[in-house]
Amino acid sequence: MFPLVSTVAEFERAGAALVDVAAEEGIDLAGLEVGVMIEVPSAALGAARLAARADFLSIGTNDLLQYLLAADRLNAAVAGLADVYEPDALALVGQIIDAGHAHGTRVGLCGEAASDPLLAAALVGLGIDELSMASVAIPEVRDVLSRLELRQCEDAVRHALERGTDGAGVRRLLEEHLHLDDR
Repeated sequence: MFPLVSTVAEFERAGAALVDVAAEEGIDLAGLEVGVMIEVPSAALGAARLAARADFLSIGTNDLLQYLLAADRLNAAVAGLADVYEPDALALVGQIIDAGHAHGTRVGLCGEAASDPLLAAALVGLGIDELSMASVAIPEVRDVLSRLELRQCEDAVRHALERGTDGAGVRRLLEEHLHLDDR
């Protein structure tokens, strides 16, 4: 997987370099899947073009949010702005998923965001194929997702994105719609 890819041309150059190095080293690349980490806004906006060339896409929420919302996560004064529940940020994640699926490309999400059971439910509602998280988070996320129907997740995220005006509002609407505390 190539990280911090900004453009299709950059991905193609990286792929060509991989082929060159493999040839020099006598490495057979047959069966190797090559993917793109979607971490910068240009890659998110060009996700359809990248998905047409990649075997998979992986959304890196930490960097994507930092660059999308101009909120350096190491700067305490603005780090809180990088909220994956921000309606436009979550909608962009949905657009990346849709772009991947339109080309038959798997789309995953990695990082701390995937460890949040409420967000995991929203991501399932958006159609995510894979969630990558710390192993300690898997039991809780699995438990929450096993108690929800796909349609509930789809309806909840659609409702939250239509009505939420900020990250806190989207989070609240998802909680109300999914009733996770009641389960």
